[in-house]
Amino acid sequence: MLETNRLIRKLAIENKKLRPLSDDDIRAVQGILLEMMSDFDRLCRKHNLRYFLCGGTALGAVRHKGFIPWDEDVDIAMPRKDYNRLADVLLEEYGERYWLQSIDRIPIYDLPFMKMRKIGTRFLEIFEPDPDHAGIFIDIYPLENIPDSAVLRFFHGTISDFLQLCCSCVRMNLKKDRYFTYFNDSKALKIVKIKALLGKILSIIPLHNWCIAADRWASKCKNEQTMFVSFAGGAF
Repeated sequence: MLETNRLIRKLAIENKKLRPLSDDDIRAVQGILLEMMSDFDRLCRKHNLRYFLCGGTALGAVRHKGFIPWDEDVDIAMPRKDYNRLADVLLEEYGERYWLQSIDRIPIYDLPFMKMRKIGTRFLEIFEPDPDHAGIFIDIYPLENIPDSAVLRFFHGTISDFLQLCCSCVRMNLKKDRYFTYFNDSKALKIVKIKALLGKILSIIPLHNWCIAADRWASKCKNEQTMFVSFAGGAF
C-alpha cells in the first residue's frame, strides 16, 4: 500500500491534467486549517476528548513551529474511545460549520479514518470518495490498543493488514478507470492492474462491508492499559 501511495503522489505531480497548489493556495488553506483546529481544540477541551498531533503536522509543529511550508492538511490521532465519541459532539456543536466523513456514517466513504471537512470550502482530491462534500479537511485517525502478548499482537496485526489490503484492492477495482487515466508509468499500471484484479474477485463482498470489518477488527482490543498502540490504517 505504501508503494502504491508513493507512485500515486509521483504521478500526480507529473500529470499535466492536475494543477498543483501554489504557495498562495497552500497559505490560504493553512489559514482555514488553523481556524478549524481552534474549533476542534475548543470542542475537545469542553468534552474532555483526548487528541494529539501526528504525522507531518507533529513534525511541522516541532521543526517549523507551525505548518510544514508545503503541507495542506492536518493529521490528528485520538484514542479509540474518544474517536468514537467525536462525531456526535462535533455535529451537535458545529454541525453548521463542518461535515464529518466516516465509514459508519457515509456509505460511499471508503477510508479507514475520519475527515472533518469545512462546509463552504472545496478541496477535491484525485480519488475523492465523496466529492459532494469535499471541503478543506482535517484527517482524524483512531489510535488502537493492541495486545501485549507478542503472539496475539502478531495475529491481530496480520489480520488487520489483510483486511486493509482487501479494502485497498476493492477500492482500486472500483476506481480503476480513474487510475488508468492518470497513470502512464508501467510499474504503477502493473500494481494497479494486479490489485484491481484481486479487488474484482473480492468484490463479492461490497467495499463498505470490507471497511466496516477492518474497522471493527482494528478496535478489537478493549484493554486501554496495554503497552502497545497502533494505527491500523497504516498511515504512520
